[in-house]
Amino acid sequence: MERLKRKPTQLLPRIGMPRLLFRLLSLGLLAAATGSAVWVWLQYQGPAVLPLRVVGIDGQLQHLRRGDLEAAVAAHVQEGFFTVDMQAVREAAEGLAWVRTVAVRRVWPDTLVLTVAEQTPLARWGDGGIITANGRLFFPRQGEISRALPRLDGPRDSAGEIAARYLAIRDRLDAAGLRIEAMGMDRRGAWSLHLRDAAGDALDVRLGRHEFDGRLQRLIRVYPVLRERRSGPLLMVDLRYANGLAVSRPEAAGALERQAWDAGPRGVQAA
Repeated sequence: MERLKRKPTQLLPRIGMPRLLFRLLSLGLLAAATGSAVWVWLQYQGPAVLPLRVVGIDGQLQHLRRGDLEAAVAAHVQEGFFTVDMQAVREAAEGLAWVRTVAVRRVWPDTLVLTVAEQTPLARWGDGGIITANGRLFFPRQGEISRALPRLDGPRDSAGEIAARYLAIRDRLDAAGLRIEAMGMDRRGAWSLHLRDAAGDALDVRLGRHEFDGRLQRLIRVYPVLRERRSGPLLMVDLRYANGLAVSRPEAAGALERQAWDAGPRGVQAA
């Protein structure tokens, strides 16, 4: 009779008692440490624990009032050091008209620091706004707008183009003894300038919609001749002509004298 052979029993690897106890102890310590960390984290979530006591403001502030900035973020800094909503603080500060950017950081153990960069005004915009060099518009309180700034006007969606055009011609006109006090573009795209010369006389200039650079260069070229030959202050120069211009000046009786000038290749002469 054939005898059945039993397969040898596969024994589980034996773990020594000291090693097992070590593993169990390690797991217990890890669980305790995790629980303690969660407990500590929860304990620090309340604003009463490590409250913010100082809100510092860094940056060169020329137009922005510190009190306005503090009031804007006050509702968002009542939390604790770890729980304060940094994004909400930043957005509240950037909601102020004069604020360009804000960076917010914590300083241990109870301080929040706001680093503020102000808007840099280029000119007034219309009756109640300010425009920056990159064409950004903002609208501060009326008493915060300097009347010494030049005035720019035009459609809001053209603010960037108007600011760029102003910057492009400002130095050219300054070199010619003409300072821009106002500059505008109407809805048809026609440009106008209000200038003041070295003698303090005002001058309105009509440039129209086309050939802006060429017409401006014509003004710079002919203005010294007009100034030399004028019998009184000029009121307006209209450059919306192919090779000439029209000049308006006051007459003794109060009416306007309008004279055409040719600015062709032969030089500047009365038409």
